[in-house]
Amino acid sequence: MNSMPTNQNNKSTYPFSKHIRDTLYLTWTQMLNVRTGWVWYFFLSSFIPLLTLFFMFLVLSYQIEWAEYVVTGNVVFAVVLGSLNTLAEQMGWMKQNRFFEHYAALPISKISLIIALVTRCTLFSFPAMAAVLLIGKLLFKLPVVMHPVIILVFTLSGFALSGIGAFIGITSTNSNRANIATRVVFPILVFTAPVLIPLKNLPVILQHTSKVLPTTYIANAFRAALKGDLGLHFWIDMGIILLFTMVSLYLVARKFDWRVD
Repeated sequence: MNSMPTNQNNKSTYPFSKHIRDTLYLTWTQMLNVRTGWVWYFFLSSFIPLLTLFFMFLVLSYQIEWAEYVVTGNVVFAVVLGSLNTLAEQMGWMKQNRFFEHYAALPISKISLIIALVTRCTLFSFPAMAAVLLIGKLLFKLPVVMHPVIILVFTLSGFALSGIGAFIGITSTNSNRANIATRVVFPILVFTAPVLIPLKNLPVILQHTSKVLPTTYIANAFRAALKGDLGLHFWIDMGIILLFTMVSLYLVARKFDWRVD
């Protein structure tokens, strides 16, 4: 009974190269676990954003001044669904079914498993984000610059929101509570930040509270990248997204426990 804490303490002393190797193996394993269900994963993370995109196209038609917010906003919509919601519910389910006790028996660290789960959700949210972006560009005839930095924005945004999703999942006692939590967090992240509409159109109180939401900076970074505006403000936004990523992963690692009481 006392061997598990000792074993877990020993895991923190693993060399950095082992952490990297374990993370790669675990990420590959996670990818294999969903290889037969990736179509459903793509459908669930892209259906609502695409439906919203088509509806807003019918309402706004070709109004370019709104188009960039509609398109980039629905890309953020897709990454929230594909990264945050999915990982929160999965980790809640894994915790409920004591899956982490299986991983506890392996010579791996907590952070390696967490990064593997976050990476898998981020990578699988790419197709939905790309589909929403390309279809939105065609619908609204939006003049965008397909700069390679968009991939960096995709990746960092996915990691930031997956990290928050992991924190929700690991602090929920089961998948049902994780599901309820994501249903509360999701509209806050999307509809109380300048994601689908400009900041000036939000109520004054939301203009201030949106500054603490990662989706504010993710949406700003997407819009800047699509316009090719990679100035100081863009890199400040990217730095803040990176900060959200690091803080969320740190909190998950601190809260994470292999065992479930």
